[in-house]
Amino acid sequence: MFHSFILKNKNVIIFILAFIVTLSNSFADNSINNKVENKKNITPKILISSSILPIYSIVGMAIDDIAAFQNQLIILPNVDEHEAQLSLQDVAKMKKSDVIFITTSELEKHIIIDAKKHNYYNNVVALGDSPNIVRYNMDDSFLEHLEHLEHKGNHKDYIHAHTEEAELDPHLWLSVNNAKVMLINVVDKLISLNPKVKTKLENNKAKYLKLLTELNNYVINQLKDNEKRVISYHNAWKYYASDFNIHYMGSITSEQDEHSHGAFSPKALSNLINAIKEQNIKCVFNEEQFQDPILSTISNKTGIKILPLNPMGVLNSKTNPADIYFDMIKYNTKQFKSC
Repeated sequence: MFHSFILKNKNVIIFILAFIVTLSNSFADNSINNKVENKKNITPKILISSSILPIYSIVGMAIDDIAAFQNQLIILPNVDEHEAQLSLQDVAKMKKSDVIFITTSELEKHIIIDAKKHNYYNNVVALGDSPNIVRYNMDDSFLEHLEHLEHKGNHKDYIHAHTEEAELDPHLWLSVNNAKVMLINVVDKLISLNPKVKTKLENNKAKYLKLLTELNNYVINQLKDNEKRVISYHNAWKYYASDFNIHYMGSITSEQDEHSHGAFSPKALSNLINAIKEQNIKCVFNEEQFQDPILSTISNKTGIKILPLNPMGVLNSKTNPADIYFDMIKYNTKQFKSC
């Protein structure tokens, strides 16, 4: 009976099936067309490369909750930024980037050299080269500092000394006031790349400038009664010390003997130990990547405390990139206060 029905209504059934197939194809075509149209309407993200973690965090403040940007880190925080080498993957990232934010052309000269070689130099923005950034000389040897005090007697003059001939200290992000200038410059650059999100960028700038001001005031309050004399192993802390009136007496790595593969000569070590005792230095600050056993020798001979600092911050996938800078400054403040 069913077979008989099929034979009698064959033409009708064929028509219905043909109609269903046509309708299905029409829906498929519309779906494909909609996807293509949607892709046309999607604005590709502005790709940003940030050289080191503090810069990555400051850029994170500028683009916080703005989907139009993608920020990628080039040099990991456990790598010494002074000795960093670019991998092929790093170069590929930067060549694809719309903008590459670096600290200074001195610190990240390896990026500058590669950018010129591979024709992406016009996309590099050295935030530390801004005229509104405060710069200091890289001449804060502990014993040189003492020599200056002996002849001129002014600690602040030494800290703030700046001459065109001297090598400049690149660790400028450790000044919160410099971080504020860098944030302003990052926002200005990103607005030029994507004016459609200008309002969001300006709102983030206002928000984080306020938070950075509050951070600066917090550190001043935490360290206002700390008058102890301190030194560091690595000469990275001049900006931080200057901002917060720390009695920073310089670093000790400059006393190393160049002819002894970076080791301290017996005479230099003796002079250093005597100076620490005479100047009543309470603490020497060190960083994780610099594990020199000479610090234990100095501590045993003088009783000076060795405390860790972190000038780069900690990369954590659970942490908002914008918060990394704040956490870093607060951690170092805690360490300075504990001296």
